[in-house]
Amino acid sequence: MKYGKDNKNWKGGVSIAYDGRIFVHKPNHPRAYKNNYVFRSILVAEKAIGKPLPDKAVVHHHNRIVTDDISGNLVICEDQSYHLLLHQRMRSLKACGHSSWRKCCRCKKYDSVSNLYCYRTKNRIGHFSHRSCESEYHKRLRRERKRK
Repeated sequence: MKYGKDNKNWKGGVSIAYDGRIFVHKPNHPRAYKNNYVFRSILVAEKAIGKPLPDKAVVHHHNRIVTDDISGNLVICEDQSYHLLLHQRMRSLKACGHSSWRKCCRCKKYDSVSNLYCYRTKNRIGHFSHRSCESEYHKRLRRERKRK
């Protein structure tokens, strides 16, 4: 079996992932997957800063179009948690016009963090809700348990 450029199905070293992101064949790249391909956005970001990205760095597409790999659209995040924070802030900005506001997990309305309480649970790092919404939720749970 022939590999790489010698294979009849060779398409110039470019492949498209299931979500639309574009892979480029770079077998010697430190971030290359087992199939020797690297995301094109990583290569563009590395070219823009002139050096390899740190190990935990994640490339974020500012306009949320994963095939738009121009350097002006890419933001280099220090890790995945910062990348997720960017997405959360973009959702808040789009929904209510305030990037720092959070959504109440009970009433689903956005509000300032100063008006919300962060509840910590075993299953979640924490969820934000109004104290009144949380109180109503637990009252409803108690009523339902009494009915059973």
